[in-house]
Amino acid sequence: MVDEYLQVLGLNRGASQEEVKRSFRKLAKKYHPDKNKSADAKHKFIKVHEAYKFLIEVGTSSIESTPKTYQTHAPTNPYEEWKERARAYAFQKAKEAEKEQKRILFQIYRYFNYLALGILGFNILLATDYLLPRSYILQEVKGVYKVIETDRYGRSVYRYNEVVFSKFRLRAKIHESALIVGLKSAKLAYTPILGTLIYARFELPNQVIDLKPAYSIYRVFIYLIPAIVLFLIGYYYTEKKSHNKLTFAIAVCFALAIQLYVFMSF
Repeated sequence: MVDEYLQVLGLNRGASQEEVKRSFRKLAKKYHPDKNKSADAKHKFIKVHEAYKFLIEVGTSSIESTPKTYQTHAPTNPYEEWKERARAYAFQKAKEAEKEQKRILFQIYRYFNYLALGILGFNILLATDYLLPRSYILQEVKGVYKVIETDRYGRSVYRYNEVVFSKFRLRAKIHESALIVGLKSAKLAYTPILGTLIYARFELPNQVIDLKPAYSIYRVFIYLIPAIVLFLIGYYYTEKKSHNKLTFAIAVCFALAIQLYVFMSF
Protein backbone atom coordinates (compact mmCIF):
# COMPACT_ATOMS: atom_id res chain seq x y z
CA MET A 1 0.00 0.00 0.00
CA VAL A 2 2.83 2.37 0.84
CA ASP A 3 4.45 1.65 -2.51
CA GLU A 4 1.19 2.38 -4.32
CA TYR A 5 0.84 5.81 -2.72
CA LEU A 6 4.54 6.57 -3.16
CA GLN A 7 4.09 5.85 -6.87
CA VAL A 8 1.12 8.26 -7.03
CA LEU A 9 3.32 11.07 -5.69
CA GLY A 10 6.41 9.93 -7.62
CA LEU A 11 8.48 9.25 -4.47
CA ASN A 12 10.69 6.47 -3.11
CA ARG A 13 10.61 4.62 0.19
CA GLY A 14 11.90 6.65 3.09
CA ALA A 15 10.97 10.02 1.53
CA SER A 16 10.76 12.83 4.06
CA GLN A 17 7.54 14.60 4.98
CA GLU A 18 8.85 17.72 3.24
CA GLU A 19 9.27 15.74 0.02
CA VAL A 20 5.76 14.36 0.40
CA LYS A 21 4.34 17.86 0.88
CA ARG A 22 6.32 19.30 -2.02
CA SER A 23 5.20 16.57 -4.41
CA PHE A 24 1.61 16.87 -3.18
CA ARG A 25 1.49 20.65 -3.78
CA LYS A 26 2.85 20.23 -7.29
CA LEU A 27 0.45 17.45 -8.31
CA ALA A 28 -2.60 18.95 -6.56
CA LYS A 29 -2.03 22.15 -8.52
CA LYS A 30 -1.57 20.20 -11.76
CA TYR A 31 -4.80 18.20 -11.43
CA HIS A 32 -6.97 20.83 -9.71
CA PRO A 33 -10.42 20.87 -11.41
CA ASP A 34 -10.22 24.65 -11.88
CA LYS A 35 -7.08 24.35 -14.02
CA ASN A 36 -7.19 20.87 -15.54
CA LYS A 37 -10.26 20.08 -17.64
CA SER A 38 -9.21 16.56 -18.71
CA ALA A 39 -11.66 13.73 -18.06
CA ASP A 40 -9.53 11.96 -15.43
CA ALA A 41 -8.23 15.10 -13.66
CA LYS A 42 -10.77 14.87 -10.84
CA HIS A 43 -9.93 11.21 -10.19
CA LYS A 44 -6.20 11.97 -10.10
CA PHE A 45 -6.81 14.99 -7.86
CA ILE A 46 -8.61 12.74 -5.37
CA LYS A 47 -5.92 10.07 -5.60
CA VAL A 48 -3.17 12.62 -4.90
CA HIS A 49 -4.99 13.85 -1.77
CA GLU A 50 -5.57 10.27 -0.67
CA ALA A 51 -1.88 9.41 -1.06
CA TYR A 52 -0.80 12.58 0.74
CA LYS A 53 -3.11 11.99 3.70
CA PHE A 54 -2.00 8.38 4.02
CA LEU A 55 1.78 9.00 3.77
CA ILE A 56 1.72 11.97 6.15
CA GLU A 57 -0.07 9.99 8.83
CA VAL A 58 1.34 6.48 8.25
CA GLY A 59 4.79 7.29 6.90
CA THR A 60 6.78 6.35 3.80
CA SER A 61 8.40 3.17 5.13
CA SER A 62 6.82 -0.27 5.31
CA ILE A 63 4.83 -1.20 8.39
CA GLU A 64 4.81 -4.79 9.59
CA SER A 65 1.45 -6.42 9.54
CA THR A 66 -0.23 -6.91 12.90
CA PRO A 67 0.37 -10.52 14.00
CA LYS A 68 -2.59 -12.81 13.91
CA THR A 69 -4.23 -13.64 17.24
CA TYR A 70 -7.07 -15.82 18.41
CA GLN A 71 -9.12 -12.92 19.71
CA THR A 72 -12.75 -12.90 18.78
CA HIS A 73 -12.44 -9.45 17.22
CA ALA A 74 -9.27 -9.22 15.15
CA PRO A 75 -7.54 -5.85 15.24
CA THR A 76 -8.25 -3.47 12.35
CA ASN A 77 -5.74 -3.47 9.50
CA PRO A 78 -3.99 -0.09 9.88
CA TYR A 79 -3.49 0.25 6.13
CA GLU A 80 -7.17 -0.14 5.39
CA GLU A 81 -8.06 2.25 8.19
CA TRP A 82 -5.75 4.97 6.94
CA LYS A 83 -6.79 4.33 3.36
CA GLU A 84 -10.43 4.96 4.17
CA ARG A 85 -9.62 8.10 6.11
CA ALA A 86 -7.40 9.36 3.30
CA ARG A 87 -10.05 8.64 0.68
CA ALA A 88 -12.70 10.46 2.69
CA TYR A 89 -10.37 13.43 3.10
CA ALA A 90 -9.57 13.46 -0.62
CA PHE A 91 -13.21 13.33 -1.66
CA GLN A 92 -14.00 16.16 0.73
CA LYS A 93 -11.23 18.31 -0.75
CA ALA A 94 -12.41 17.59 -4.29
CA LYS A 95 -15.96 18.47 -3.32
CA GLU A 96 -14.83 21.73 -1.73
CA ALA A 97 -12.80 22.63 -4.84
CA GLU A 98 -15.77 21.92 -7.12
CA LYS A 99 -18.07 23.95 -4.88
CA GLU A 100 -15.65 26.89 -4.89
CA GLN A 101 -15.37 26.73 -8.67
CA LYS A 102 -19.16 26.89 -9.01
CA ARG A 103 -19.35 29.80 -6.56
CA ILE A 104 -16.79 31.79 -8.55
CA LEU A 105 -18.53 31.03 -11.86
CA PHE A 106 -21.95 32.04 -10.52
CA GLN A 107 -20.44 35.27 -9.20
CA ILE A 108 -18.97 35.99 -12.63
CA TYR A 109 -22.33 35.29 -14.29
CA ARG A 110 -24.09 37.55 -11.81
CA TYR A 111 -21.97 40.57 -12.73
CA PHE A 112 -21.84 39.69 -16.42
CA ASN A 113 -25.65 39.71 -16.57
CA TYR A 114 -25.61 43.45 -15.87
CA LEU A 115 -22.81 44.01 -18.39
CA ALA A 116 -24.69 41.96 -20.99
CA LEU A 117 -27.69 44.28 -20.79
CA GLY A 118 -25.43 47.25 -21.50
CA ILE A 119 -23.74 45.43 -24.40
CA LEU A 120 -27.10 44.48 -25.88
CA GLY A 121 -28.36 48.05 -25.54
CA PHE A 122 -25.22 49.43 -27.23
CA ASN A 123 -25.61 47.06 -30.19
CA ILE A 124 -29.32 47.82 -30.53
CA LEU A 125 -28.32 51.49 -30.69
CA LEU A 126 -25.74 50.72 -33.40
CA ALA A 127 -28.23 48.67 -35.42
CA THR A 128 -30.90 51.37 -35.14
CA ASP A 129 -28.42 54.07 -36.10
CA TYR A 130 -27.33 52.07 -39.15
CA LEU A 131 -30.84 51.24 -40.36
CA LEU A 132 -32.33 54.74 -40.02
CA PRO A 133 -32.29 57.00 -43.11
CA ARG A 134 -28.95 58.75 -43.69
CA SER A 135 -28.30 62.41 -43.04
CA TYR A 136 -26.46 64.40 -45.73
CA ILE A 137 -24.27 67.49 -45.78
CA LEU A 138 -22.15 69.18 -48.45
CA GLN A 139 -18.61 69.95 -47.26
CA GLU A 140 -15.37 71.22 -48.70
CA VAL A 141 -12.21 69.13 -48.84
CA LYS A 142 -9.67 70.80 -46.55
CA GLY A 143 -6.82 68.50 -47.50
CA VAL A 144 -5.62 64.96 -48.27
CA TYR A 145 -2.80 63.68 -46.06
CA LYS A 146 -0.66 60.56 -46.06
CA VAL A 147 -1.07 58.19 -43.12
CA ILE A 148 2.28 56.66 -42.17
CA GLU A 149 2.03 53.62 -39.89
CA THR A 150 4.56 51.30 -38.31
CA ASP A 151 4.18 47.57 -38.92
CA ARG A 152 5.16 44.82 -36.48
CA TYR A 153 8.72 44.82 -37.84
CA GLY A 154 9.18 48.52 -37.08
CA ARG A 155 9.02 49.56 -40.74
CA SER A 156 7.13 52.64 -41.96
CA VAL A 157 4.14 51.71 -44.12
CA TYR A 158 2.02 53.95 -46.31
CA ARG A 159 -1.34 52.36 -47.04
CA TYR A 160 -3.94 55.07 -46.43
CA ASN A 161 -4.75 58.69 -47.11
CA GLU A 162 -6.84 60.75 -44.74
CA VAL A 163 -9.31 63.08 -46.43
CA VAL A 164 -10.14 66.00 -44.14
CA PHE A 165 -13.45 67.83 -44.49
CA SER A 166 -14.81 70.72 -42.46
CA LYS A 167 -16.35 68.46 -39.78
CA PHE A 168 -15.36 64.92 -40.76
CA ARG A 169 -12.25 62.84 -41.45
CA LEU A 170 -12.24 59.85 -43.77
CA ARG A 171 -9.36 57.36 -43.92
CA ALA A 172 -9.35 55.57 -47.28
CA LYS A 173 -7.05 53.21 -49.15
CA ILE A 174 -4.46 54.82 -51.43
CA HIS A 175 -5.87 53.57 -54.75
CA GLU A 176 -9.39 54.71 -53.80
CA SER A 177 -8.48 58.14 -52.48
CA ALA A 178 -6.25 58.80 -55.51
CA LEU A 179 -9.39 59.17 -57.62
CA ILE A 180 -10.52 62.32 -55.80
CA VAL A 181 -7.25 64.28 -55.90
CA GLY A 182 -8.01 67.84 -56.98
CA LEU A 183 -11.72 67.72 -56.14
CA LYS A 184 -12.95 70.49 -53.88
CA SER A 185 -16.15 69.26 -52.25
CA ALA A 186 -18.28 66.20 -51.57
CA LYS A 187 -21.71 65.21 -50.32
CA LEU A 188 -21.25 63.32 -47.05
CA ALA A 189 -23.67 60.64 -45.83
CA TYR A 190 -23.63 59.92 -42.10
CA THR A 191 -25.81 58.16 -39.52
CA PRO A 192 -28.42 60.31 -37.78
CA ILE A 193 -27.79 59.27 -34.15
CA LEU A 194 -24.05 58.75 -33.73
CA GLY A 195 -22.96 60.82 -36.73
CA THR A 196 -20.76 58.05 -38.15
CA LEU A 197 -19.54 58.79 -41.68
CA ILE A 198 -20.74 56.20 -44.22
CA TYR A 199 -19.32 57.60 -47.44
CA ALA A 200 -18.32 60.79 -49.26
CA ARG A 201 -19.83 61.26 -52.72
CA PHE A 202 -17.81 63.19 -55.30
CA GLU A 203 -19.79 64.10 -58.39
CA LEU A 204 -17.98 64.58 -61.70
CA PRO A 205 -19.53 65.43 -65.07
CA ASN A 206 -19.42 61.82 -66.25
CA GLN A 207 -18.76 59.91 -63.04
CA VAL A 208 -19.86 59.62 -59.40
CA ILE A 209 -17.26 58.44 -56.86
CA ASP A 210 -18.38 57.13 -53.47
CA LEU A 211 -15.37 57.12 -51.19
CA LYS A 212 -15.90 54.87 -48.15
CA PRO A 213 -13.82 54.56 -44.97
CA ALA A 214 -11.29 51.71 -45.08
CA TYR A 215 -12.51 50.61 -41.65
CA SER A 216 -15.54 51.54 -39.63
CA ILE A 217 -18.05 50.01 -37.25
CA TYR A 218 -20.52 49.92 -40.17
CA ARG A 219 -18.25 48.57 -42.87
CA VAL A 220 -15.66 45.85 -42.25
CA PHE A 221 -16.82 45.25 -38.67
CA ILE A 222 -20.59 45.40 -39.26
CA TYR A 223 -20.75 41.62 -38.70
CA LEU A 224 -19.85 42.11 -35.02
CA ILE A 225 -23.35 43.41 -34.25
CA PRO A 226 -25.25 40.18 -35.18
CA ALA A 227 -22.35 38.08 -33.82
CA ILE A 228 -22.61 39.67 -30.38
CA VAL A 229 -26.39 39.21 -30.35
CA LEU A 230 -25.99 35.51 -31.22
CA PHE A 231 -23.32 35.06 -28.52
CA LEU A 232 -25.64 36.69 -25.96
CA ILE A 233 -28.50 34.38 -26.97
CA GLY A 234 -26.17 31.41 -26.55
CA TYR A 235 -25.10 32.73 -23.15
CA TYR A 236 -28.64 33.16 -21.82
CA TYR A 237 -29.86 29.78 -23.09
CA THR A 238 -26.90 27.77 -21.73
CA GLU A 239 -27.12 26.25 -18.26
CA LYS A 240 -24.95 27.73 -15.52
CA LYS A 241 -23.25 24.41 -14.90
CA SER A 242 -21.98 24.22 -18.48
CA HIS A 243 -18.55 25.63 -19.34
CA ASN A 244 -20.02 26.73 -22.69
CA LYS A 245 -21.78 29.56 -20.83
CA LEU A 246 -18.40 30.99 -19.82
CA THR A 247 -17.16 30.54 -23.39
CA PHE A 248 -20.06 32.61 -24.72
CA ALA A 249 -19.37 35.34 -22.13
CA ILE A 250 -15.68 35.50 -23.12
CA ALA A 251 -16.62 35.65 -26.83
CA VAL A 252 -19.00 38.55 -26.16
CA CYS A 253 -16.32 40.50 -24.25
CA PHE A 254 -13.73 39.86 -26.97
CA ALA A 255 -16.08 41.01 -29.74
CA LEU A 256 -17.06 44.09 -27.72
CA ALA A 257 -13.39 45.03 -27.20
CA ILE A 258 -12.85 44.98 -30.98
CA GLN A 259 -16.06 46.90 -31.52
CA LEU A 260 -15.14 49.65 -29.06
CA TYR A 261 -11.62 49.97 -30.48
CA VAL A 262 -12.94 50.42 -34.01
CA PHE A 263 -15.70 52.76 -32.87
CA MET A 264 -13.29 55.02 -30.97
CA SER A 265 -10.46 54.88 -33.54
CA PHE A 266 -12.32 55.25 -36.81
